[in-house]
Amino acid sequence: MDAVVPLLAAVLGAALGTFGGYILGNRRLKYEKLYERRAGVIADLSEKLYALHIGISSFVSFASFGDLDDEERGEQHIAAYEAYIEFSRYFSQNEVWLAPDACDRVEQFLSEVKQPLDEYTEGLDERGVPLGSETMFLGLEIARQTVLLRGELVTAFREILYPPPWYDAPLRLLEWLQTRDRKEGSQE
Repeated sequence: MDAVVPLLAAVLGAALGTFGGYILGNRRLKYEKLYERRAGVIADLSEKLYALHIGISSFVSFASFGDLDDEERGEQHIAAYEAYIEFSRYFSQNEVWLAPDACDRVEQFLSEVKQPLDEYTEGLDERGVPLGSETMFLGLEIARQTVLLRGELVTAFREILYPPPWYDAPLRLLEWLQTRDRKEGSQE
């Protein structure tokens, strides 16, 4: 009887260890696939965002007004809108893979670019040249906003792909408490 208890404990320990390893291994595998899919979506979305950035920048670029004929300006216009539509479509189909705050930022980006781009297009003459200074400034603002928003989205995507390590949490909490205390101290 004395030999049965250690043997039973060893067998039970091995069985629990195997079962626990199986559960943890399956969980890890599941999350690895999810993160791999998320990284693929972010990479494709980033690629489409770059194409949108290039399309809009070339369309509103004032350096090309004298160099391009009407057909080439029309092609730039179409390319900018196609890039916008492709980015928007891909985002809508794959937004489930992004963090909610990143989705909000992409939606804000899409809304901030669409209306000014439409207004800019309406302010062009038949040759694709801005009719007035307001249209020119709108084109510059669109290009500037596209660069800024693209930078913010790239930063947000990097935060999703490369989250801080778990052991960094106490340092981030301490930093947050210190900045909060400084803000409270400056308000008094």
